Amino acid sequence: MFERALVGIFLFGLMVSVSGAESPRNLGTDRHVFIDRRMVDVLSNAELTVNPPDREELVLIADKPWESGGITSYGNVLWDPEAKEYKLYYVPVSWDAEPGYCTALATSKDGIHWEKPNLGQVEWNGSKENNIVVWAQREGTVAIDPSAPPEQRFALVSSAPEAGTQLFTSPDGIDFTLQEGQLSPHQSDSQISTFWDDRIGKWAHYFKVYEGEDGWHTDSKVEVSKSIPYPQEEPLGRSVARVVTEKLSDPWKEPFLCVMSRDSRDPERMDLYTNAAIKYDRAPETYLAFPTPYYHYNEPESRAYLNEPTLAIGGKR
Repeated sequence: MFERALVGIFLFGLMVSVSGAESPRNLGTDRHVFIDRRMVDVLSNAELTVNPPDREELVLIADKPWESGGITSYGNVLWDPEAKEYKLYYVPVSWDAEPGYCTALATSKDGIHWEKPNLGQVEWNGSKENNIVVWAQREGTVAIDPSAPPEQRFALVSSAPEAGTQLFTSPDGIDFTLQEGQLSPHQSDSQISTFWDDRIGKWAHYFKVYEGEDGWHTDSKVEVSKSIPYPQEEPLGRSVARVVTEKLSDPWKEPFLCVMSRDSRDPERMDLYTNAAIKYDRAPETYLAFPTPYYHYNEPESRAYLNEPTLAIGGKR
């Protein structure tokens, strides 16, 4: 399973070597991230440590009527070189409309101070005075496609119940149009991570799949990576699959490859809900993901037994 945080290294005494008859690995001139022991044979007077994040100020607060239910954890940030600004696509929840969720836009010049522009694109409760860009979509990622026609420079790959996985395009990251057809009948039920993989020259998509007692819960075929111990005594449960495409508009080819699941270091009753996969741009062969582990347990009849006060009363974190 991918580590959940960037790893810092005390480099004193770090040795990269080989044992036995193995040939030395050619590292070339590329930068390599020692996030695990994959390239380390001998470690002397050194250790891999996790750098704890520093908590900074809040930059986005749910203060609009269409955000009455809060802001979810799904979203992504990108730099728009033409507008010379950061664009943050996020998912607010509203108690006053159905289905109650959408994709909205905030912008910033420095990545710290954010504004919610009045876009006039999507009607909410009889008014278009809001920052909503796509209604009823919450499971996608917005990317800039430099090779696309100008009117399709921005792309949103997202899925929704009964709709499957779809493609929306936009010339400016504001006015999105749903493209005809499906990319896939599969619905991820959590955020799809989409990015350009310059190592292979293709678009990579990471998304949730689920294997229960009765098999894979998807209309698409799924294969499991050889790096995952499989079959196991218990179904894999929530896991992460990957598919690559030449173009963002290309249909997703089956079978999907399950690339991330619990392994021997994880509890048997654990699975992975999200992925937040990215390609680390400072090291060509490094990919990172930040999944949310779920642990299945026999829940108490009352939430009062839980130690977390907000969870004990069913509140929001």
